[in-house]
Amino acid sequence: MTFNAWETDFASEPFLALSEELRGALMRLMGDDQAAITKLKSTASRVLRTVGSAAVRNLASHVLGPPGAEAVEEALAAFVDKRVSQYSEAKEAIEGFREALEVAASDLRAKSDKDVPLVVVIDELDRCRPTYAVELLEVLKHLCAVNGVVFVLSLNREELVHAVRAIYGAQFDAAVYLRRFIDIEVRLPDGNREAFITARLADLRSQVQGASAGEVDARKVDGIARDWLVRFFRPPNMDLRTLEQALRRLGLMLAMLRGKYDALIRTAAFVLVFRTLERELYDRFLAGRATDEEVADALFARQEPEYRASSEGMSLETEIIMAEAERDFEKRGELTSISSPLLDRYRKLAVESGAEAATKSERERAAMIMRFVEAEHSDRLVRRGFWRFRGTAARLEMLSSDLRRELQEPTDRQQDMEEMR
Repeated sequence: MTFNAWETDFASEPFLALSEELRGALMRLMGDDQAAITKLKSTASRVLRTVGSAAVRNLASHVLGPPGAEAVEEALAAFVDKRVSQYSEAKEAIEGFREALEVAASDLRAKSDKDVPLVVVIDELDRCRPTYAVELLEVLKHLCAVNGVVFVLSLNREELVHAVRAIYGAQFDAAVYLRRFIDIEVRLPDGNREAFITARLADLRSQVQGASAGEVDARKVDGIARDWLVRFFRPPNMDLRTLEQALRRLGLMLAMLRGKYDALIRTAAFVLVFRTLERELYDRFLAGRATDEEVADALFARQEPEYRASSEGMSLETEIIMAEAERDFEKRGELTSISSPLLDRYRKLAVESGAEAATKSERERAAMIMRFVEAEHSDRLVRRGFWRFRGTAARLEMLSSDLRRELQEPTDRQQDMEEMR
């Protein structure tokens, strides 16, 4: 069975959540043979009555009587007697639950044709509240460690270390503490990121609701857009949860658009990569406090040097330059020529007399990027697509007023794009 710890950390008692999930799974597996399950439930109820937050609350509920040494002594004696009684009852309750769990696991094994233990996978423990995560570990160690039951913890160990330190302090040796609960530790190899991204991109097609087959195909993320997403999102230092959230955001944008927006897919891939990997720079660039030079240098620093000279790399630089050029369009209302800090750098490199230190290959690449930009500029003149970067950024943030209109009726721009086909 699988126990998703993160989905249950709303509960005040980890033992309550785990014991109920165990009981439910065993009921499904054991069919009509429910005697052991009934025993497990009754012993779990007894544990909950005698152990946990209730026992702690009792410490604060005892108020000493009226002033006087005799009253204090009597109150303390009564409190100690009660705590001793509670301890004995709690110990018996825990032993009863452990015996019931072991019997249930044994009965399940007897019904199976294989002599294997009951395996319980605890998932997402590192995402839980620190107190819940630590309390659940204590429950596993002291209440559920019995013969015939194996617990497998699937987690990010470093994140769990942070959770333990959040409770016991930054100087606490959390790694040693966690070894108390883990008998064998196995570090899994990093998954195939490219296969994961490819599968998720394929799934995006099913998220495009209310679209015709042709519109779905038009929104398929492939070609250069797919290559950018795979290249920038596949390094192992990017966690899968962040990657999943980024691709889901892209899917939501595609699903909400009407019309054939294939012209935006490449820009959307660039914006998504930029937003996910360089969020602080992304915010500054949108606010006009960063240049396209900074953006390009930051993104290409994440790749091997030769990638910047590739066709895909030069296409990415073209997108970055055009994003910078939108500012001039915003000021003037037209864009008869392109200018940006990054493009000015390449203009200087392309002129041999103005770039003595540049190599021939650098000058050739600069000239190629200038041609890419000129072609993109011409295309956007025809398509009226000078708001592509900021419009796509607004869509990915789900804040675009243009997007709200598109959900109701086609815009002139959509019609223009469809006529271009």
